[in-house]
Amino acid sequence: MSSRYKISKRLGTNNYQVRYKVLEKHRPALGGTPEIWRSLGTPVLSEAKERAEAVANDILLYILTLQPVAPTPDPVQPDEPTHAEIENAAREVYAIEVGNDQEERADPEHMELFSMGGKRDAQSWKREAKRLRQAISSGDFSVGDFDYWEVHFDFHFRPNSPKERLFKQLLARAYAEAAQRFSEHAQGNFGGKPSDALLRPSVTLSGDLAAHPNPTPAPAQAVTFKQPPLLDHWDTYVRQRGTGITGDTITSRQQAVEMFAQFIGVSQPTDSVTKDKCREFRDLLYDLPKNASMRRVFAGMSISEIVQANKRHRFDTITASRVKHVISHLSVFFDWLSAEGRIEGNYWQGLAPKVEIKSRVPFSHEHLQTFFNSPLFTGCANDGSPSKVSAPGDVLIRDWRFWLPLIAAFSGARLGEIAQLELSDIKTIDGIECFEITNQGRDKSVKSHAAVRTVPIHSQLIKLGILGFAQKQHKAGETKLFPELARNTKGQFGEASKFYQRYLERLNLKPDSEGKIPTFHSFRHSVIDAFRRADLYEREVQPIVGHEHKSVTRGYGREATYSVKKRKQIIEAINYPGLDLSNLIPLSASNTTKG
Repeated sequence: MSSRYKISKRLGTNNYQVRYKVLEKHRPALGGTPEIWRSLGTPVLSEAKERAEAVANDILLYILTLQPVAPTPDPVQPDEPTHAEIENAAREVYAIEVGNDQEERADPEHMELFSMGGKRDAQSWKREAKRLRQAISSGDFSVGDFDYWEVHFDFHFRPNSPKERLFKQLLARAYAEAAQRFSEHAQGNFGGKPSDALLRPSVTLSGDLAAHPNPTPAPAQAVTFKQPPLLDHWDTYVRQRGTGITGDTITSRQQAVEMFAQFIGVSQPTDSVTKDKCREFRDLLYDLPKNASMRRVFAGMSISEIVQANKRHRFDTITASRVKHVISHLSVFFDWLSAEGRIEGNYWQGLAPKVEIKSRVPFSHEHLQTFFNSPLFTGCANDGSPSKVSAPGDVLIRDWRFWLPLIAAFSGARLGEIAQLELSDIKTIDGIECFEITNQGRDKSVKSHAAVRTVPIHSQLIKLGILGFAQKQHKAGETKLFPELARNTKGQFGEASKFYQRYLERLNLKPDSEGKIPTFHSFRHSVIDAFRRADLYEREVQPIVGHEHKSVTRGYGREATYSVKKRKQIIEAINYPGLDLSNLIPLSASNTTKG
């Protein structure tokens, strides 16, 4: 399926030869030669086909060695292509492949030589198109002859560049669409159009619109857009605003921006975006099926095509809450574009749906007693899945599964903040043992700047042996308090989150009046309720839970809000009436497992 060469015979020769088409930019080094012939050394067509690719590659390498070398190499790393350039390149590849096939089918001798045309040829290319789409749906983009086209377009990519992956994907999509056209050509149909909207010819809005081929009179004043495409701003945004934002948030925000950019066309200038276009995208989101990116039937489709295809498949669509989530990410990005002067204003303001916020239910006193007297803490049947851990027995769990809920219940810290703790984050300040919750260090992040804080360790945790557990981890050569836990590709501690979700479900906790049961995050709500029972003011609680008081004077000075001594007094106010943890077996028990 390569456009670089054909296999043919010269008149008067017996062996097959490669006819290699020389690109325009390479012809000067060859004295203007448009085509190179090289013998394949065999009269057998099947053998010729096997040898052709290697011979073509040899010709390419030969051509590249003849290219002039700059006397002084440029030490500056070449810029990566823009998203618009990558998109245009994919369209050009598609057009080249389809055009070459049409050219070959205009040569009767060539068609006869390669048995082109007819039902068998059509079915063969139809199967090839299906195979290519299946490869794309599984993330295999190796079918697009990336190395050749990278040289052809003079593209340069940084190692592990997202733009390189995008180019590979678009090349694979171009080849899949081209194979479909080949199947149609074999049956005499030369009017087919790509179903992949990205590969259709696009109208670029940048520049003077008066040159548009529409015969209607040009406007008195042509509209000129000055900004590059939307996605070309992304790297700058991350450099300026990415610090302190979790990896999961950055990933979700990028996905939202990319989805909108593909909807309007990735080559469209940023300042060509309108409120109407944003509203049109918002309305389309309501009809987007859940988990569309994970469904093979939607592979390679744009969001508009997915919505249209789902009218047949009838998958459940995303919720209004999810629509609001996507628009929220876009609104934050457009706020930044507006502040940068790239656009006149944030067009997403007022477009998000109003969604009732579903508050999490805190643990009731009965819930806490049930949870902390369950087999996870008092002894389970087997150290394994949540179903095994929730069954009573003699095996004691004393690893992260034991400690994360206890620390959450007596600090108000989030699951991710606890899971990422390093041993160096346990410090003695003014004689008081503390947790330092910070975003400093490898694979560490916090929800916001206010979440960086010092939280004294509650006396209940010290009684239960958290300091001894930390010392044991240190002696074992560990640097993290819970080394078994690691972030997933979204930057989340998914293993821990799923474990507690399943474990809590197996405890059959009694729902509240609204039918809700607590989750791990409910510990945070329970801590705030405990502070309220102690008659603490909100401004006293905020520095402990990571919601700093937003006053004008808060940003001045270097002293943390409240001393460690004062924070210790506040943290000790966490108390749960009726909860007795004295039944928890000491860490020194002989049958303790995993720590």
